[in-house]
Amino acid sequence: MRRAARHPGAWLALAAGLTLGLAGCSSEGGTERLTGSIVNAVVGSIVGQPAPQPDAPVTRAELEAIGGPIISVRRGDSQRVFVLAATVNRDYVTYEDTARRGLTLRGGAITGTTNFGIDIAGVAVQTDDPVVNPTPPQDWPASITRVYKLYRRDRPIESFTFRCLPVRVGPVAIEVVERRRDTVEIVEACTNGSIEFENRHFADAETGFIWKTTQWIGPLLSPVTLEIVTPYTPG
Repeated sequence: MRRAARHPGAWLALAAGLTLGLAGCSSEGGTERLTGSIVNAVVGSIVGQPAPQPDAPVTRAELEAIGGPIISVRRGDSQRVFVLAATVNRDYVTYEDTARRGLTLRGGAITGTTNFGIDIAGVAVQTDDPVVNPTPPQDWPASITRVYKLYRRDRPIESFTFRCLPVRVGPVAIEVVERRRDTVEIVEACTNGSIEFENRHFADAETGFIWKTTQWIGPLLSPVTLEIVTPYTPG
């Protein structure tokens, strides 16, 4: 695990109109506290109002200098924000924005959300779910079942079981903050009989690692698009 340090790259990011928060590391109850730096490409949060872009785009060098796993997040038409991991519990990595809204990833799958109004309390997946466990695109199963547990403050947790049918669209080269990734675009058509949605993944052409993904996070909510800027690696 790498700690974030105060360095010229971080201060350049601040000068470009970004916000940066720092926290320490600790280990407690099986949850490892990572460096809690949060870098926003705009002033606001994951669900904030659109804001002007900073004077200069954030560079990969600036982000990598901060250290730690970083994702970019965009919800609906909002501006992209960069968020560094806050905690990791086994293979679940949680990212938080400046408003303490959180996204938990297991592999490339969003398995938890916090403070979105309707939140994901957990997602049960099959053992061969290729979004959780990187799988070469040609080896993805024909059908994927996921059970979402959703909650609102005034309601008990509800379970929704979705069957998703992945379709390979074709090879696509994408750019994730100055880094080319050769991927295969895969679209999942998901339904439980009453709710329908699509997830769209860009999986590494060889390993199946999810570099970019757009996923459903609950009814009445705009989907979230994530890019893995620097992946989390255990140890």
